[in-house]
Amino acid sequence: MRAFCIALALSFAACAKDERPRCTECGMYADLAPAFASGARDRAGHDVGFDAPRCLFRWRLDEAGRGSRGAWVTEHYSQRRTPVEDVVFVYGSDVVGPMGRDLIPVTPAEAERFVHDHGGHETRAAAIDAARLRSLDP
Repeated sequence: MRAFCIALALSFAACAKDERPRCTECGMYADLAPAFASGARDRAGHDVGFDAPRCLFRWRLDEAGRGSRGAWVTEHYSQRRTPVEDVVFVYGSDVVGPMGRDLIPVTPAEAERFVHDHGGHETRAAAIDAARLRSLDP
């Protein structure tokens, strides 16, 4: 009887739908590392979310993300939702996101301090291309 109850509980657990938000690009739970959350609006005007800036930029370079607008990231120091145009991205630092090496968004005023403390190089959203994203891969 005990085995039956365990099997029944496991089958219910397997059928339960997990409503937590998932990253539009990689499918990872987007709420596991809120300090790295980012998002945008797709061409149809729907909000889409990502677990890290790296996934946001991969999506924007794919066909699905072309024509998106309103892209935002969580700024590293303030932890505020900030438009991608208002931050500098640091790549190659010792700060890692939920997917490993990532693009760390900081305000232009804090970029020098961040690079001094964590290393890396600055870039802007408009300069992030497929080659830059591949450079983050292990």
